[in-house]
Amino acid sequence: MPHADETTPKHMQQQHHHGQQRPNKLVPRRRNTETENAAISKRHALLMRDRRILILITFLCCLASILWIVSLSTDFWVIVDTVPKNSNDSTAVLKSHLGVWRGCITNRQRINESTSIVDTDGCSYHNLEQDDHELKAKPSIARTIVDYRRTIVALAGLSLLCHIMSISFSMYTFRNSRYTFKRLAGCMHLITAATTFVLIEVVSNGADFSRAHLLSVFPVGTVWHHGFSYYLAWYVCFQYGMAGLTFLVCSRKRKSLNIMKEDGTMMTDDEY
Repeated sequence: MPHADETTPKHMQQQHHHGQQRPNKLVPRRRNTETENAAISKRHALLMRDRRILILITFLCCLASILWIVSLSTDFWVIVDTVPKNSNDSTAVLKSHLGVWRGCITNRQRINESTSIVDTDGCSYHNLEQDDHELKAKPSIARTIVDYRRTIVALAGLSLLCHIMSISFSMYTFRNSRYTFKRLAGCMHLITAATTFVLIEVVSNGADFSRAHLLSVFPVGTVWHHGFSYYLAWYVCFQYGMAGLTFLVCSRKRKSLNIMKEDGTMMTDDEY
């Protein structure tokens, strides 16, 4: 009997201790007020509007990337029309159109005195080495032209990589809508636009250099103008520039609504 009396108070203390902990596990759930629900609905509508805009912009960028591939694959960045001084010239360059990778030339030739003049077309890839047989007489000019070609090819490859990264980052923002990823995608779009712009300028400067120094191939009076490949490149540059600005505008950090969830924790911006 004395042993039972000694253990009874200890057992009662353990029950009393467990009885005090049980009420702490019951957390009353909090319901949002009508004002908070209205604010959440308004914020959700704004986020959905931005999401639709970014989806449209990403779709347009995908189309622009396809047009960029078309622009790089075609040979109508620069078009040169030559008017021969004499219609009876046995050899003359009538027309040529140049692209990023290759160029095509239309020559007027007469095989012999008894035959008529024949126009022949020929296309060849740009020579990226300094042993261009057509320009051996002027190695400095040949070296500069080859440098232009190498720069254009390098920028073309870099631009394609930027296009892939821009589209990938844009797609990821639909999975994770935090403003930091939108800003990253916007900056990547602007880098793509800048790369495209630099490539366009290098092509234009290369054409101006050739027009000024290749008078034996393209004499005075030759008409130089740009083709559809060049203008497609300008559209791609404009599209990615606008896409970058749009992503940056939609990535602005909005003021927190300071609304608590039902479990008592603060609601984050991504949960509206």
